[in-house]
Amino acid sequence: MKVTLRRSAVAVIAAVLAAAIMPAEQVDAVQYARKNMVVPDGPQAGDLWDDSLTPYIHEPLLMTMTESGVNEIAVRKSAQTGFTTLLLASAAYHIGQDPCRMMIVQPTTNALSEFNREKLSVMLQSSPAMRRLVHDQTSRSGEGSTALAKRFRGGSLKLAISNSAADLRSSTIKKAFLDEVDEYPEDLNGQGDPFGMIEARQESFLMSGEWLRVYISTPTIKGASKIETAFEAGDQRYWNMPCPGCGDLFKFVFDRKYFKFKDTYPHDPFYATPCCGSTVEAHEKLALMKKGRWIAEKPRPGDYPSYHFDALSSTFVPWAKIAERFVACNGDPQKLKTYDMAPATVIQARISPVPAI
Repeated sequence: MKVTLRRSAVAVIAAVLAAAIMPAEQVDAVQYARKNMVVPDGPQAGDLWDDSLTPYIHEPLLMTMTESGVNEIAVRKSAQTGFTTLLLASAAYHIGQDPCRMMIVQPTTNALSEFNREKLSVMLQSSPAMRRLVHDQTSRSGEGSTALAKRFRGGSLKLAISNSAADLRSSTIKKAFLDEVDEYPEDLNGQGDPFGMIEARQESFLMSGEWLRVYISTPTIKGASKIETAFEAGDQRYWNMPCPGCGDLFKFVFDRKYFKFKDTYPHDPFYATPCCGSTVEAHEKLALMKKGRWIAEKPRPGDYPSYHFDALSSTFVPWAKIAERFVACNGDPQKLKTYDMAPATVIQARISPVPAI
């Protein structure tokens, strides 16, 4: 005779409570974002983050973890390279796995409003894990979130602008994510530069070494670019790929000796590798980019990781569009100042006369 024993109500309740108080499985920042972060906009909007499209974000994202031992990171990049994901993914990871007091700084009120409305808030509301963890704005308790302060157990995420001394002086923070730093002011009403103010907010974590500052920006003009200075102060990492001809590692650079295109539509762009001259066609770029890895060109003891990534390697920008925009500048230095498809920050390098193919 077979006897089936029913679980008692007490046992069921105990199991539920045990699951509720059991610590979440600890995973790294990339793994956490894959499982929990819904992309707020772009081609993947509404889906969980598919990091295979932007493998170059893996390493800098892991560097934002406390376990990395890294205190500063600089990213010099072109527009439309996906590095906003780095901010969102790191924020999601810390909310879920390593809660602390954080700050994201945008250059202007308009930039902050757009980032909050179209990216951060959408990600927090669309991701089930974030909805569970981030306190609702309608909460009547003092722990409720606000439009510019996302609160969660063990920490908060404050949104600030670089031209407000009140924003930058108002709280102690452990981790700071500074976006589009080339647009930050040099001085705030005689009270100092934004970087110094943010650094002062992290004094409490100097002894423990747990503080972090991430600088991200599209560069402006050589000699006046804050992100260029931050990049050159680091170990200067570039995304290198294996040459399809000889296998040597190389990086894409905007130089018409290598990046070749016609000055007339349809431009027919291709890349001739510097090692053996093998041709990389435009439709082969994406697959080749996914085989790349970061290599530091100037590693020195004590230097932090600094990254350069431009649109020639981007998942999102076709080479034909890069060629089209460059040709449209017609050698005009003023127009070339806003041509950020390949941020070498050296305007002259962009207009050097090289015969078209």
